[in-house]
Amino acid sequence: MQENLLPNLHDIIKKTNTPKEILEDQSAFLADATENTAYFSVEKHTKDLLEATAQHFSSSLKTLTSSDTDNTFKFDFFVKSKYMTDYKFKIFSFEHKISMYPLNISLDTDIGEEIEPELKDNLYNTIEKSDSKFLIYGVKDEACFKEILRIIFRSQYFVQIVQSIFNLSR
Repeated sequence: MQENLLPNLHDIIKKTNTPKEILEDQSAFLADATENTAYFSVEKHTKDLLEATAQHFSSSLKTLTSSDTDNTFKFDFFVKSKYMTDYKFKIFSFEHKISMYPLNISLDTDIGEEIEPELKDNLYNTIEKSDSKFLIYGVKDEACFKEILRIIFRSQYFVQIVQSIFNLSR
């Protein structure tokens, strides 16, 4: 006779929205606000030129850039236009392990610099800046992620991007 060795999973499994689902849900709100002109897109992260070059020249750097070997889910978050199909603006990239949280965000530098004071005042994450990236490490849970999104979406730079996409698409 077979014996079930698993605990009662119905009692321990709770539905959590993935970061990707949270972002995809926001797309409907953006489309509604822009008369279906702009929308968000969450896409599996593809290696950029720097990552591809580093991987090509040094196999030791492979663990830093390959989501296949380190069990990390990596995505890019864009704002796009229904009518400018060749254009997209990357707001940020994010990555997380199978547990989803904590997650790390690599934010557009212009947005990051604008919202940095508010992030420091409201959140307890590690923030690091480099020449080309604005990094937020250790987003601890869904509530914290949503608060970061709220701050990003209310930034002047983000609003200007959406306004420009809307105006150029008419």
